[in-house]
Amino acid sequence: MTRRTTAASVLAARPGLRALQVAACPPGERSGLVRALDAREAHRAQGRAAQASGGALEAYLDDQHQRALDAGLLAWIGHYGPATVTTGRTGALTTRIVGAAPVDYLGCTRDGRLVAVEAKRCSGYLDLEGHARASLAPHQRAQLEASDRAGGLALLVVSWRRAAGELRYAVPWGEVRHLHRLRPADLGGWELQDAGPGGYLARWIRENGR
Repeated sequence: MTRRTTAASVLAARPGLRALQVAACPPGERSGLVRALDAREAHRAQGRAAQASGGALEAYLDDQHQRALDAGLLAWIGHYGPATVTTGRTGALTTRIVGAAPVDYLGCTRDGRLVAVEAKRCSGYLDLEGHARASLAPHQRAQLEASDRAGGLALLVVSWRRAAGELRYAVPWGEVRHLHRLRPADLGGWELQDAGPGGYLARWIRENGR
């Protein structure tokens, strides 16, 4: 946008509601409005990209878990979210969250060992105490802790966004419970290994289920 923002130039370049907003704005305030609208659209674009990337991680893990099932490492595994309630009429339904979600994946090995997996994506550090935006929620931390202490397989899967691609790690909760935050430098040796027939879980579960 040039310094001399006119209603005609905006309408020609960006037709639609945005252009109408700018055209209706007093001439002296249009540059500021354009900057605000640009910033809002950039924020929305980042949100859409993060959502798409998070969906890609979920699809990747769903495929990995299916490979573990096919290899006989797991008896079952499910992908879970928070409890919700849907109200209203057809065409005007509203869904609201009414409870905290468990860890993302819960399952069981062939011989009855609990499997609990929480998956996170971030671009900076992952806060393990529930304070930052990219963080492990306290109830998720508690579930991983309880699962680990009871003898289950409690794993934290973390994917970091990088220009060259995703950096993915899978680490047992007992290895990181003492940390306040996580960065890739903290997880050397825990790179996610997915090449085998049982996927990444084969690192911890043998064919007999343990």
